Parts: sequence; structure tokens; C-alpha cells
Amino acid sequence: QRQAPLLVGASALATGALAAALLADETWLAGACFLLGGVGFAAIYQVVVVIAGQYYRDDQGLAIGAIATGGGLGSFLFPFAMSALAQGLGIGQAFWFYAALSLAMGLTAVLVIRRERPARA
Repeated sequence: QRQAPLLVGASALATGALAAALLADETWLAGACFLLGGVGFAAIYQVVVVIAGQYYRDDQGLAIGAIATGGGLGSFLFPFAMSALAQGLGIGQAFWFYAALSLAMGLTAVLVIRRERPARA
């Protein structure tokens, strides 16, 4: 349960910082916001691994392997998707796609946490 707020918070930080970077008028401010977005993304992987370790106590290796494979696949494919979007729409619009993905990850985290919490009577 302690990781749930961290996961949602990291997702919110990544989403909010990316959106702020795209709306910023100053280059230095956009750069600072992109840095904050990176901090949010950097925390997500580790938190997900910890959560998987808690849920899959007997198959932790398999769970972490699946997470690492998904992360590796995303790391491989995402630059190509961003490149295609940037070429077709422009770099600014392509980063809105990035912010939308961040928001989707945050919403997914919230839905998973809500589903896993026991219902209060």
C-alpha cells in the first residue's frame, strides 16, 4: 500500500511536468519541466517492480522478467513512434502524445490501485 501513492505521484509528476514543458514560454523553464518529467518516469519502473514482487512472491523472477521485457520493448519501439509523430506532426505535437501516454499510465495506476484495495464496509 505504501507504493500506491508513490506510483500515482510519479505518474502525475511526469504528466504535469510534460504538459507544463509544452506550455512554457521560456526555454529554460521548458527544460526544467522536462527534467522533472524525467524524474517522474525514473521512479515508475522501480515502484512497479516492487509492487510485482509483493504480488508474485513465488514467481518474482518471472514477474520482474516480464516487466523488464515490456520496458525493453517500449524503450525500443517508443523512439520510432516519437520520430514518426514528430516528422508527421511536428515535435511539439509529438510531445503531447508523450504527455497523453503519461496520463494514461497514471490513470491505469489509479484504476489498478482502486481495484486492489479492499472494499470498505
